[in-house]
Amino acid sequence: MRAVDSRTGAAGLGFAARAAAECAAAGADAAHVAARAIEVAGTAHALFVVDTLEHLRRGGRLSGPAAALGTVLGVKPILKLSDGAVELSQRVRTRAVGAERLLEQAAGFVAEATRPVVAVHHFGAHDRALALAGRLHTRTRVDVEVTPLSAVLGVHVGPGTLAVVVADLGDHAH
Repeated sequence: MRAVDSRTGAAGLGFAARAAAECAAAGADAAHVAARAIEVAGTAHALFVVDTLEHLRRGGRLSGPAAALGTVLGVKPILKLSDGAVELSQRVRTRAVGAERLLEQAAGFVAEATRPVVAVHHFGAHDRALALAGRLHTRTRVDVEVTPLSAVLGVHVGPGTLAVVVADLGDHAH
């Protein structure tokens, strides 16, 4: 048994675990299975847009004054999970623009991938997640999984959060 730090989360971790399990089922040794998990996790792009800045402030990811200013201005940050850390990708003003940017960026990641896998996550935004997934599928012709974020992740980002995760399974044999 080996522990692997995926440096990703949600579906990025799930896609890596699934690829590792397929590798193990094909008879690969532990070193190869761990390497496969790291390989797939390393390709994961996770982007998310939050509905409110309050949960990021409470979790210490955003200062009180920055959260207050962002709320007054109606800013909704698009964040990305990059090498295990949450970083600002861009700022938008509305939910609709946030979803459009997630769509555009995810479609770009899909286009660059050899064998893409895609998930849309939500926290209390099932209908918006289904709409985003449908548009992403129409644009890329890739199947898109739709799942709720776990409560553990949701408490940090808050209700209304939408996320897109794209990973590349590559041309690996298993």
